[in-house]
Amino acid sequence: MRERMEKALHKSDAEYTEIRIESVNSSWANFRGEDLDNIGSSRTLGGIVRALVKGGWGYATFNEISDLETRIREACESARLVGKEKSHFAQVESVVDEIKATLEKDFREISLSEKKSVIEEYNKIILGYHDKIETSNVGYGDSFRKVWYANSEGTYIEDERPDVVVFTFRHR
Repeated sequence: MRERMEKALHKSDAEYTEIRIESVNSSWANFRGEDLDNIGSSRTLGGIVRALVKGGWGYATFNEISDLETRIREACESARLVGKEKSHFAQVESVVDEIKATLEKDFREISLSEKKSVIEEYNKIILGYHDKIETSNVGYGDSFRKVWYANSEGTYIEDERPDVVVFTFRHR
């Protein structure tokens, strides 16, 4: 990914350009009362290019990375339409870093049916807790986000962000 982003950044004719790309894999399962309300998974990829020309910012968003050079060109063209003054830069050292997630057990390796079964058990516990509990809302969600960031000043960062949530509501 780094080579691809740096190659695209070299096509920029702006004073400053940056690319941010995000990939998100997620899954979820929700019960309402005794019924499975929804379950699923998704994978998304997208990003943004920002370019600065004469104090004006231009942007281009995308949902695929096959033609980053075109998105760079679009952001630069937009910035030229806005820019009328001078760009000012703070002196900042470039950063190259890779932040990897450390997981005891990787939730991406657990099947959606197993995740559903765990939430179903939690739901049964809540519904059976007291006879005044008439319904429930119990859910599970996870996401694994990977972010790539690069700019024309030499910064390149990869960041992994796992997230898991379990929620319960009981209604009396």
